[in-house]
Amino acid sequence: MGKLKGILKITGEYDGLLFYELNGQIVVRKKTGFEGKGIKTKANYVRTRENASEFGRVSVIGKRLRMELYPFLKKIHTPYLHNYVLKQFLEIMRCDILSERGKRTVTMGLQTEEGRKLLQGFEFNKNVPLSSVVVSKFEVLAEEGQLVFPDLKKGDIRFPEYGSHIALELVVLWFDAETEMFSLVKGERVVLPKPGFEPEVSLAVDMNQGSGLSIVLLFAEFLQEVNEELLGLEGCSLTVVGTD
Repeated sequence: MGKLKGILKITGEYDGLLFYELNGQIVVRKKTGFEGKGIKTKANYVRTRENASEFGRVSVIGKRLRMELYPFLKKIHTPYLHNYVLKQFLEIMRCDILSERGKRTVTMGLQTEEGRKLLQGFEFNKNVPLSSVVVSKFEVLAEEGQLVFPDLKKGDIRFPEYGSHIALELVVLWFDAETEMFSLVKGERVVLPKPGFEPEVSLAVDMNQGSGLSIVLLFAEFLQEVNEELLGLEGCSLTVVGTD
């Protein structure tokens, strides 16, 4: 794949080459020998059709998840997050060993212990994992919708230079296996100042507001106090801490 330099900005096909825009630049590559009709009908493209079918279904699930988590994801600013989520869901889909190839689903993958384990600890912001924000151990009671830091010591939360507070919020993402839709339930937002907070901190979310597979996440956002107002800083963390 090459990049087109100069003032010429064209897209489309010309002389066996394809010109298209990628990340704000015009790139060019050779046209492949694939034919749309052949891919849909020829036997030697059966694997291609299977992959495309599964990829399409996984893409839909990934988009639904991102849309439901948008209130938090918009604060993270992770580039290419859709690719990151898609890759993880493709791995979960491959845990579906009951369906034939081409018909495997994320839903069936999540019904396996291995598939749920692939969600555990998933970081939506790879640049700011939870372990870089809070080093203290915590306990998650997924069924009760609780997360507890039993012994939070000074220094266990790694504040950035201008951070005066940290906001922690436990949320649950419900996944309905029949509709393959997500629904988000937010917990109470707990704000802790940099010095002098209680050694035990408990977070909770109401688990009676949804049904299906529960995906419990912890959102952490550093804040800066400016004129008695708390403003959010860049570098938020959103992590799956439990599934049930």
